[in-house]
Amino acid sequence: MSGLNQKRSIMTMLFALAGIILFIASAVEVAAQDGSNLVNQPVGRDASDSEIAAWDIDIEPDGTGLPAGSGTVAQGRKIYDAKCTNCHGPTASENPGDTGINPNIANRYCCTTTLYDYIHRSMPYYAPQSLEPDEIYSLVALLLNLNDIVPEDFVANATTLRAVTMPQAANYGINPWTSGVIEQPGDPWSHDKP
Repeated sequence: MSGLNQKRSIMTMLFALAGIILFIASAVEVAAQDGSNLVNQPVGRDASDSEIAAWDIDIEPDGTGLPAGSGTVAQGRKIYDAKCTNCHGPTASENPGDTGINPNIANRYCCTTTLYDYIHRSMPYYAPQSLEPDEIYSLVALLLNLNDIVPEDFVANATTLRAVTMPQAANYGINPWTSGVIEQPGDPWSHDKP
């Protein structure tokens, strides 16, 4: 780069910097004149009660938040065949891209309410939160039955799900550092001290 071109580049950058400084200074002056505060300007608005309620969909491990409704193993099979086999396969265990639902439910969940919550929030994959409570209760009944946790005539509802003890429940506990979140000791994300 020749000396003349280098001087022009430096001058261009100085003029651009001066323009930016003048723009910022004038914006601050205008803000000061109309009494607004650019630094602490609120963004958005407070959420309404109905907006908060729409996001408050969690089901607690003790069953708090479970909706009214019920479902059976037989109803769960029909729903599973219609909405779940594409991803999880006909018996919930043969899809090579999936870790399988059967028999992992027995080992992965501390309580049935957590299984309900997961299905409610996440399934089916292509349309999460589209299942009705009766459909979710039916799927939970089916999956618990496939894992030999409940009998074929089990009826899942808010009361019966709270009463079922999962096989690995004793290996989970309340973590005092996380507001009562249930964790499995030894998990990589666990807050247990070594």
